[in-house]
Amino acid sequence: MSDFRDRVIRQADSIAELYLEGERLGQPATREQKEFIQGVIAADYDGRTVVELLQNGHDAHPADRRDGRIEFLLAEDELEFGVLYVANGGQPVSVDDFDSMCRIAMSSKRPDQGIGNKGVGFKSVLQLSASPEVYSRSVPESSTFDGFCFRFAGPADFDDLATRVASDRPDLAEALRANVSSLKVTVPTDEIPARVSEFEQDGFATVIRLVLRSAAARERTRSQLAELSSSDVPFNLFLERVGRIAVRTRTAVGADNTNLLNRSSRPVAPAMEEVRVDGGAYLLLRRTVVEAEMIRIIQQSRDDDGLNSGWERWRGDAEVCVAVPVDRPLERGRLYTFLPMGEAAPAPMPAFVNAPFFAQLDRRSLSPSIPLNDLLLTEVARLCAKAVTDPAGLPGDVGLDLVCWSSAALPRLRKAFDEIGVDLTKLLLVPVLGPDRGRAALATAKLWTGRGTVFTAEAVAAAGSTPIVDTALHTARRTRLSVLARDLGVLAQPSSTDVGVFAESVAAALATRSVEPEVWAGFYDDLAAERLDEKAVRDRRILIDDEGNLLSPGSERSVFVGSTDDGAGPHVPPGAVRTRLAFMLASIPWLTAERRRRPGRVWLDTQNLVRDYRTDTVLSLIGSTMRAIDVGETETLQRCLEFAFEVWRRGPRDLSTEAVRTARLRVPAKSGWTTANTATFGLGWGGDTGDVDARLAQLVVAAGDVSTEIARIGDATVEPAHLGGIDPDRWRSFLESAGVRHGIMPNYIRSSALTLRGSQVGAPTTAGHLSIPVSGDDQRRWREVAARWPRRGPLHQTVYYQPATNVAFLPAQRDWAKFDARARRLYAELILRGLDSWPDSTLEIQFVRDTDAMRPAWPTFVAAFLATADWIPQTAPGDRTRVSFASPDQAWWLQKAETPDYLRAQPSNLRGLATPRVLARLARLGVRFWDDQTTARSRLDELTDLVGRHRPQGGSIPPSVRKAYEEAWEDLGTAAEPPHRIIVARQAQLEVTDLDLEGEPVYVCDETGVAQERLLGQTPVAMLAIKNRRLASQVHDLLQRSGPRRLVRTSAVTSTSLRTAHQQQISHTGASTTSRGGGCTPSCSAPWSFSRTRS
Repeated sequence: MSDFRDRVIRQADSIAELYLEGERLGQPATREQKEFIQGVIAADYDGRTVVELLQNGHDAHPADRRDGRIEFLLAEDELEFGVLYVANGGQPVSVDDFDSMCRIAMSSKRPDQGIGNKGVGFKSVLQLSASPEVYSRSVPESSTFDGFCFRFAGPADFDDLATRVASDRPDLAEALRANVSSLKVTVPTDEIPARVSEFEQDGFATVIRLVLRSAAARERTRSQLAELSSSDVPFNLFLERVGRIAVRTRTAVGADNTNLLNRSSRPVAPAMEEVRVDGGAYLLLRRTVVEAEMIRIIQQSRDDDGLNSGWERWRGDAEVCVAVPVDRPLERGRLYTFLPMGEAAPAPMPAFVNAPFFAQLDRRSLSPSIPLNDLLLTEVARLCAKAVTDPAGLPGDVGLDLVCWSSAALPRLRKAFDEIGVDLTKLLLVPVLGPDRGRAALATAKLWTGRGTVFTAEAVAAAGSTPIVDTALHTARRTRLSVLARDLGVLAQPSSTDVGVFAESVAAALATRSVEPEVWAGFYDDLAAERLDEKAVRDRRILIDDEGNLLSPGSERSVFVGSTDDGAGPHVPPGAVRTRLAFMLASIPWLTAERRRRPGRVWLDTQNLVRDYRTDTVLSLIGSTMRAIDVGETETLQRCLEFAFEVWRRGPRDLSTEAVRTARLRVPAKSGWTTANTATFGLGWGGDTGDVDARLAQLVVAAGDVSTEIARIGDATVEPAHLGGIDPDRWRSFLESAGVRHGIMPNYIRSSALTLRGSQVGAPTTAGHLSIPVSGDDQRRWREVAARWPRRGPLHQTVYYQPATNVAFLPAQRDWAKFDARARRLYAELILRGLDSWPDSTLEIQFVRDTDAMRPAWPTFVAAFLATADWIPQTAPGDRTRVSFASPDQAWWLQKAETPDYLRAQPSNLRGLATPRVLARLARLGVRFWDDQTTARSRLDELTDLVGRHRPQGGSIPPSVRKAYEEAWEDLGTAAEPPHRIIVARQAQLEVTDLDLEGEPVYVCDETGVAQERLLGQTPVAMLAIKNRRLASQVHDLLQRSGPRRLVRTSAVTSTSLRTAHQQQISHTGASTTSRGGGCTPSCSAPWSFSRTRS
């Protein structure tokens, strides 16, 4: 005992002497040690005191032991804050151990000999105790603690030490307390505490006794002990030398609580064993790293300043170990250096990995860049790769855990597989469903569970189409498997196309069983839950028909659900149609108990996989059937069309025209079978549209030779004779619904071909030539009309706009100039009929852009043609059989009034075509209406021109002209700009005078000049041809507004002057004549001989 006691005292004395030597040399070595212990080591090891004592206890056992024992006892009933005891059954504290405990970073153990080889972990005891105590046997066989028994100094111990070393230095004790760490000063203990004696009697070799320094230290101790026994990271997993760890607590009231951590192992294969610790079983795999490789990498790491010099003492091979739970997967793996490192050191896969890593000082993390650590992680990858090359030798799903490395670490594992020439994606590691619960390769297995009760993963697996990952696979493993597949570029999640294949295989399996309608309903409900689109199942045989056969939605046969009561069903379809339709299994319950459509039924409809057997769907089928039949198979096409007629005839009355039109049925035309919407009615159909059909037939005869487009219309005409013995009235309605047209219908240019910048939309004349099937002249005319077309906007100038609809042009409008008079009249009449039926988009388009709500309007090519071409028929006055053609701004149209004898206007037979809609559209195109107040100025000009034309020719002018002239002035109002050419009467004869030219006076009758009016009427003077005195006075004022005129009110003329004028007229018969232009000849250019006052 004295040798151990003496060594303890010498340790203390040597530290005091070291202080004195440093004081003499000015080198405070002991102060630096104290700061390092208290400020660095203790802080870095905060919370790890129990762990460090655990690893010291483990290292105390010989390397070949497997039954070692360690016991922790927290005696809260002892002293003020309690005492922590840590006992181990290994080797007693040796001289080297003692020296290591008193030194810093100078462990007596080589790195290959144990866990604690840094020589600093024990110093963490200062976190809990101010004066740790150690009790140990001298040799294992000793019956008592007769070896090193000491404590580390408390404050009072420095007094004895100072007296012993330098009794002449009264200040030394205080200097030592300030400059020397208590963990460097050891004090012999001559008495064994009672509880230490208990451990002595139980055969433990060494006991560490920590008198807890505070209530906070007690809480820390409780927490660390609880972590030791309850952590999900097993502390004793790699403590191979220890079979039993006891964690005991004696409370202040004397209650005992004990947790035992047991460890056992058994070999199951070379370098593989099963380890059982409290909480589960693990498969532990080992791999040896040979000594030479370790020494080489240690030296490389030393050269990079990554390791301390203690590593140079490494001897022997190293070992890396991987432990994987056998029963349940880990949420997260952890790296070990025999004891678990902190959460900042996760393993690259869901396993526990142990190796002689060089960790940070506190053992919570490591740096992978240190060559030693990098090599050891590579060896771990090689261990995993080698282990799974024969996955049959691995229990459960351990193989998956070994290869599911994190994305960042996966390249290391892939390199390990490359080294042994194995393709990871082809290893049979993935558990799959099936009767034998076998395994498949990652490259072929699919992660899919299904959302239903019929279309399930088990059903797909039973159908045998694709390996499906076992649905019992733990969620964590499924997630990691998905990530691994992604990182390896493998599509583990099935695409919608894959699920479509699954569905087909399950449907095939169901079809082999006896028919179970409810099961099929559930199958389609499950498909709906998968949210598959039509593309995924279009070519998959998933539809069960009423004969038990499977059909694909994309097959040539349309599949209908049930029959209908709308009349579409009773008529038997022709063979060509029958071969293209089928019916779903009729007994499938498509409705829920609440009479709502089941999800599967909704899905089938939404994805257009089946059709209801309704009139519109049957017609659509007939249309597609007809389009698939060669146009030469006339009889087959005829039967299909007759069947379509019967379906339509028996259908509901509210069947929309659009439903029939979208079927795109074929009809027999003059040149053969064609789609209905390209055909036109010919002769023989009768009804209200019979005249239109007749006019079109006449136009084809009149213009077919000069216009290929008219000829094409003729080739596409349909006549009753083409259909055999039919009822024209019923068939006419059917064909109209199908899209066959009456008369001339516009053609259209795609809107995208007319894309213009905003600046061009706002200024049409700046738009250039477009690459469209419209001539340059027609495009120029279109832009000119567009410039006059009323519109707003656009808002933006530099961005592009596009018409909201396709742009209309008339067939054969470019051939108008080639037409003779008869063809023109027929074409014009068909246009007028079209104006009553064409949609608004035929005449006007709107340019649109998402960011502009103005929608600027432009005319179409139809509107531009109709607004400028001389297409409106006009009959000649006096000979209404003579017809000419005028443009809208030159033509006259009467809405309701009778045509005046003197006026050129539309033929009387066209009046019946002028519905309110036609009249409104004609007005939009610029046509003038004679019986419309707004055309008053144009009527004045027309009547003035009429008088000017007829008077010089000696023609008679009907009296109604004067009446119409007055009506036009009445309609003109007082705000309009009046004409400067007016009609005057000279002794009841009408003629024209230009007020802007010099000439004779023009008298205007008024209310107070009636007498003068009568007398003037008997003389050859010019009087305004308005008899209504009120109106005449109003016109006088309106004409005078623009400046002095040759107008004289009759009330301004005196009686004397009138008599003189009358006498002069008698004596100068024939002396005064009026020029044809309405003014005086040179013979009457002298001033008139009667007095007058200009007004």
